[in-house]
Amino acid sequence: MKYIDLLFCLFIYSSNICAVNVNARAVKHVALPILLLAIGVAQHDQQAQELFDVIKKNLSFTQQFSVDVHYADKVVYSKWQKQYPIIIVIEPKEDLLTWKLFDVTQKKVINQGEIKKREHQRAYAHIVADILWQELTGSPGFFSTRIAYCKEVKGPKERTLKHICIADYDGMYEQVLVDTPTVNIAPRWNADLRRPLLFYSEFTDKNVCMMYVDMKKRRHIACNFDGVNMLPAFSQDGTKAVFCASQGKGNPQLFYIQQGKVKQLTKNSGNNFCPTLNESGDIIYFCSDCNLKRPSIFTYDMKLNRLDRIANTASSESPCYCPQNKKLAYCRSIKGVMQICIYDTVAKKHQQLTFDNAAKQGVSWSPCGNYLVFVHEIANTSCLCMMNIPTRKIYYLSKKGAKISYPVWSPRYVQYPVI
Repeated sequence: MKYIDLLFCLFIYSSNICAVNVNARAVKHVALPILLLAIGVAQHDQQAQELFDVIKKNLSFTQQFSVDVHYADKVVYSKWQKQYPIIIVIEPKEDLLTWKLFDVTQKKVINQGEIKKREHQRAYAHIVADILWQELTGSPGFFSTRIAYCKEVKGPKERTLKHICIADYDGMYEQVLVDTPTVNIAPRWNADLRRPLLFYSEFTDKNVCMMYVDMKKRRHIACNFDGVNMLPAFSQDGTKAVFCASQGKGNPQLFYIQQGKVKQLTKNSGNNFCPTLNESGDIIYFCSDCNLKRPSIFTYDMKLNRLDRIANTASSESPCYCPQNKKLAYCRSIKGVMQICIYDTVAKKHQQLTFDNAAKQGVSWSPCGNYLVFVHEIANTSCLCMMNIPTRKIYYLSKKGAKISYPVWSPRYVQYPVI
């Protein structure tokens, strides 16, 4: 090993918001009307309008709510209560924003609060929407998260390159984070919620080197073994990590890091890759072709030192564990097509989620556990997609003709990750 510096800290996100259930689920999937009442804001105020446009877009995204925005000088609930069962009063001020949640059926304000202003306007709007979403549904919001992925581009002399990009949860506002004239793949977010970092692997003349980059585009070496170094995964508290490395011996093996010590976990003749950790970091789910000569999903229990195969009837890959719902998402070959499946680690049951003819790859959970982002492959192109797990609705997040791979959803960082 020439150099290793896998950075992580001891931070777990915990919300101090008290959710209030206002029975936001509409009957027969009819969107529930909500009014955003902007107080003391001139309608021609472009900055304020952008703020409310983003909040409206976020709360309307899943089509659970139908959101309207109205500007007023003062609050008059009676004017709107026949049209909207829920009225959210928002009053932007110089350094903060106050909000009130009015339940028309109870004819009272059921919760209220204030949010300090952020420097980045879109980040500010996403954070406001996250808080309101939790108040409305009882579930954490996901609007202030971001999605990272690889994007194939053409370099000088039509050379194929791959950049690392990040975008909002809905695929909008793409930013290029790593644009070196090389091939960069497999981004993974870190676990330190106060310092967003992306780990990724870069093809060099000597090896596939694991790097990490911050939001100011400062790049550093994370792991520089001979051979392949890639796909780190972190425990929720950031004290444990696992990654793949071949050490120049041909087959990638799994290496486990705890308290600064590195331990090799697998020692077989297969390829071991794409690890993901449970919330405590004591159970590792990963993909290996060591037994069946085709990729299968395995679980490694660190406490029991036990290895089991959990998906063995067909080729299975890209496992991703969600601490929120304790389910493992993965891609599995069914009738020759890679489909998205989930494995309930408590009930020990598998479930197929997709059934169309397009191949899927690279699934990743949202922090709330209600959505999956993945790549949809068809006709030599790959599209970034999102699935709403409760409704099975699929959203297409990227333009047609793009070539995208390795999508990964960020946690909810304290500071919105923006370049």
